[in-house]
Amino acid sequence: MNSRERVRRIINRQSVDRIAIFDSFWSEVREDFHKQGVPLDIELEEFFDFDIGMFWFDQSFLLSHETVAEDDEYITFTDEWGTLNKQIKDKQTTPDLIDFPIKDRSTWETEFKQLLQYSPNRIDWQEMRSRYDALRAKDRYIVLSMLDPFESTWHKIGPEFQFIYLIEHPDWMIDMYDTDTRLIEDAWSDMWAKGLQPDALWLYGDIAYNHGMMFSPKHYQELLLPFHARLCELANRHGSQVIYHTDGNITKGIPLLIEAGIDCLHPLEVKAGMDVRRLKQDFGDQLAFMGNIDARLFQENDKEGLENEISEKLPVAMQGSGYIFHSDHSIPPGTTLETYRYTLNLVRDLGNF
Repeated sequence: MNSRERVRRIINRQSVDRIAIFDSFWSEVREDFHKQGVPLDIELEEFFDFDIGMFWFDQSFLLSHETVAEDDEYITFTDEWGTLNKQIKDKQTTPDLIDFPIKDRSTWETEFKQLLQYSPNRIDWQEMRSRYDALRAKDRYIVLSMLDPFESTWHKIGPEFQFIYLIEHPDWMIDMYDTDTRLIEDAWSDMWAKGLQPDALWLYGDIAYNHGMMFSPKHYQELLLPFHARLCELANRHGSQVIYHTDGNITKGIPLLIEAGIDCLHPLEVKAGMDVRRLKQDFGDQLAFMGNIDARLFQENDKEGLENEISEKLPVAMQGSGYIFHSDHSIPPGTTLETYRYTLNLVRDLGNF
């Protein structure tokens, strides 16, 4: 059974030969792992023989990066969305978001909305095809990763204002969500027409925090679920599956994600109270899961803790299929290559059916 078949069957909760494995890494970890022995000419995903391969589509306004200020410690810059960021230099950290390009609906409608009309020129077809063909040649399960409409919108107006406008100007937010969804639909359809045919659409949304959803289930159902449902229908129409990423505790929102058509939920953040064993009991007949291995244990290089975490969770998570190994976020700085290889060996030992 190859990786493409394995992951598809796992997400469909069908029998497989072994657990599927995938993970994400902070940039410092990539650099450290290469220094600790991974050859420079090979990606970590290939080195660790992951089952999933990923490529991205740029949904931004495609604006140029401009440095505004810089000193020995920080750099302040505008990004491809026009957002003003302040960030520690030479580290992958969450930036300080200082300002956003869209201040009112008029600015959105007259200056920025048109920048999100799909054009084939948005895509570097040679680069994308090269990566797609390389992954397909290795029989990887290929995912096209995109931001969902909620995640895209905070880049434009800021997280706080999005919550305010969801209450005060929901029709404007719906217009933004619709514009983002149309961009994804048009890009996806063009890729498929050109022979780039992902096995899944992987949406990044972050609609929860450590105590629950960012907004009420009612607001999700009324304002965002219809667009998630459109994207799920788009993928399913082409025979593809849908993976959804949100940090935080999304437990109350899971029935609505299932209603929208999500097939697999990621990454099940431990410190937010998510536990794949409980989720399997409550939703395992309707949804597949990926993640829930505490990233803090990797950072602490706590092999005993990782062994306990994995030996306790994997047997439950794997019951009836429907589980893919992944950390509960991304592998954090401080993790050693030895610790990570130890963990993967343990997963492979325990992950056979």
